[in-house]
Amino acid sequence: MKKKKIQGWADYAGERILNLVTKKERHRQEAIYELIATEEDYLVDLITTKKYYYDPVKEMLSNDQTLWTIFRNWDELTTISKTLMKLLKERQAIKPVVETIGDIFFMNMEMFEKYLLFCPTSTESTVTLEQEKLTNLRFRKYLDRMQYSSKCRKLSIENFLAAPVQRIPRYLLVSIFSFHFFFFFFFFFFFFFFF
Repeated sequence: MKKKKIQGWADYAGERILNLVTKKERHRQEAIYELIATEEDYLVDLITTKKYYYDPVKEMLSNDQTLWTIFRNWDELTTISKTLMKLLKERQAIKPVVETIGDIFFMNMEMFEKYLLFCPTSTESTVTLEQEKLTNLRFRKYLDRMQYSSKCRKLSIENFLAAPVQRIPRYLLVSIFSFHFFFFFFFFFFFFFFF
């Protein structure tokens, strides 16, 4: 008999727990559950990028600076996601109704500074990637082949490189659960992007 796939927090928690929480708390728990589930997907994408794009193309690129410009601190972003995933899963394992996750982000906010190295340079990364594809046939052919590979879920390198930039808004949503974390991110990104 096949095991039923868990779709969301309601499936995870079960009927007994659902009857004990308010509608507002249920929505809150669904948001927490979604954040944890999407963090897991994000981590898989980071690892996939490293395995099928970053590592194999090192020798194909024209120089180390090109590799750095395209991928920046990919390993650090992967480490952040692994750490965050571990902490979130540990918290979730304590009991089905997670009281808070904002403290996890708040206690580890210094690690999110690594996104300031990657995210603001995403345009430069894209331009460098496109230039390299125009001038490096071997690189372009490899990327084309991987784009249609099931190993990469038939996604292009551009999709994977956009993932960290797209992840930041998810982290910002945690601000709903933690007043301190909200102000940290608000001032952190406001200062960075506007000054």
